[in-house]
Amino acid sequence: MSHPVLLRCLPLVLAILALPCVAASPKSVQAFNTYETSPFLIAAQRGLVPELVEQLNTLLAEQYHIELRNLPRARLLQQYLSQPERFDGLVMLLNPSFIDDAEQQTYLWSKPLFDDYNVLVLRTGQAPAELDEGWLHGKRLLAVRGQRLPLLDELMTAGQLSREDFNSELQTLQMVAAGRGDFTHMNHLMFRHLVRKTGLDQRLVGIPVPGVAHFQRHILVGRGAAELLAPLNAAIDALHCQPEWRRTATRYGFATMPCANADVLTPARN
Repeated sequence: MSHPVLLRCLPLVLAILALPCVAASPKSVQAFNTYETSPFLIAAQRGLVPELVEQLNTLLAEQYHIELRNLPRARLLQQYLSQPERFDGLVMLLNPSFIDDAEQQTYLWSKPLFDDYNVLVLRTGQAPAELDEGWLHGKRLLAVRGQRLPLLDELMTAGQLSREDFNSELQTLQMVAAGRGDFTHMNHLMFRHLVRKTGLDQRLVGIPVPGVAHFQRHILVGRGAAELLAPLNAAIDALHCQPEWRRTATRYGFATMPCANADVLTPARN
């Protein structure tokens, strides 16, 4: 190539070299939320789960971006978790026992985010002095489609308890208050918010499920997204040290886990 040609090409070469380096975009991962009522989801972009996702995205900003999708539990099980080996997303704030994975063999599970416990919800005047397994025999449970309920599932299998399914926890609360069933089942955090929202706090009472009430909430990680588990756990460790997460916990009424490193700094928002 002659020197005149080189000279003509030089401006183009210099322009290409001057282009800014574009950093690789964070990898998108889909996260499903099956809690479609307060406090977990108040509106599309408000509530405990959207706030959690936003804060995790801040901590994962250079590697991953979590995209939240809300859908009913039954649809998640049928459409996405029916073939566990192919699932490559996340599911927010579950416990392994909720989806028959108590041994954690089917899915991967993040470090815990916070503690919660389950309650049986009864009309205030119907609540026994002591609620034990014997009281449940012959009763009618109002549940949400897709829910798997330790102890209660066993009683239903044994024919000692009947069940009717509804679309949401809010519906089951309203039906119990109206006398359409003996009791319903939900986590305490949701129960406390819903009875205040509906004005049913004087008509309904939540009693811890006998023997199996307390649990920890995690993020389910599909085995198709196994590479995300380590950075997600690191983000959760950092999350427990963030003032913003502690404000979220205070706002929605749960206790955060201890901060493993008090020297962790809150990352600056862009």
